[in-house]
Amino acid sequence: MPEVTPVIGESFHPLIWVEWVGSDGQRRYWALPALVDPDTYYGGFKQGLLLVPGPVVRALSDEDGQYQAQTFLAQVSDPDYDVRGLLGQTDTRRFLVNTLLVLRMISDADRRALLTPRTVAIGVVRAYELG
Repeated sequence: MPEVTPVIGESFHPLIWVEWVGSDGQRRYWALPALVDPDTYYGGFKQGLLLVPGPVVRALSDEDGQYQAQTFLAQVSDPDYDVRGLLGQTDTRRFLVNTLLVLRMISDADRRALLTPRTVAIGVVRAYELG
């Protein structure tokens, strides 16, 4: 099924969520706000832990003409220490860098119709901050 094409002015706030595959292999879904979706729709329930989605910067080069890939930001709340708990592991699961992160968005009407969301960004975690 093709992705939906956002219509400017259709919605004041498109629904945005991130999908993160942690170093433990577990797939986590965070949204702004929490989204109650069927289990068969992009991971089902998405916790309302996404604080800041974006910005997404698409570029081919920086100010000096050097190659620069797409960058994007996702700030999430970790009240139950789920993500920070990975840092305390003693094996390869303790790493957050180089784990997959996907940012998606869709209008509420299209989500309720279970249409395919727009994939806004796909990348790997290159840096993180603990707040």
